[in-house]
Amino acid sequence: MRSFWGRLPILLLFSLSLVGCARPAAWQQSYVLRAPASMGGSARPPGKPAGVLRLAPVLAPNWLMSTDYVYRLDYADPEALLPYPKVRWAATPGQMLSNLLLQCLREQEAWQAVLSADQSGRPDLLLQLNLQRFQLDYSTPDAGQAEIQATATLVQNGSFRVLAQQEFQSRVPLRQMGPAGGAAAMSTAAQELTGRVAQWAAQKSRVPVS
Repeated sequence: MRSFWGRLPILLLFSLSLVGCARPAAWQQSYVLRAPASMGGSARPPGKPAGVLRLAPVLAPNWLMSTDYVYRLDYADPEALLPYPKVRWAATPGQMLSNLLLQCLREQEAWQAVLSADQSGRPDLLLQLNLQRFQLDYSTPDAGQAEIQATATLVQNGSFRVLAQQEFQSRVPLRQMGPAGGAAAMSTAAQELTGRVAQWAAQKSRVPVS
């Protein structure tokens, strides 16, 4: 029978193989939603600023709660959402949209203050974004679009009375196929959607509550 010391090289080799299996996955390219130099300053509505607004955390279905970069082949299997291998978003879609919308609301200067979800303060209104779609849709191997769909809800703080609710959708054609072209189109779609949500929230905040 071989001694422990005789089996040591084999044990070490086995241990090293386990360490190799436990290593993190291969490096992945990450993409972010890019914001323009200015998002909302020119959209300031007339009159004095509204009250204090808090942007609540973006709600999203489970499949949008990860950093997976997903796409759909409408021409092959329109029901299947597929993740790009070795490609991901730098944050979840909800987190990236929240950052863009927060920047847009603050640059808009339509509010006395705009608070993020984790900032202290007593807001007058709450703005909630419910994300339904955030994906690339390929109609053919050489054509596609970035699509974002979300529902915005403006709520009165304290009473939690819903002042307004509206669905927003933004579609931007891909100029380049693949993850890089998709990230560029998705950034444009996100900028358009958050800009429209910010203007809508400012307008609805000035409607008298009956």
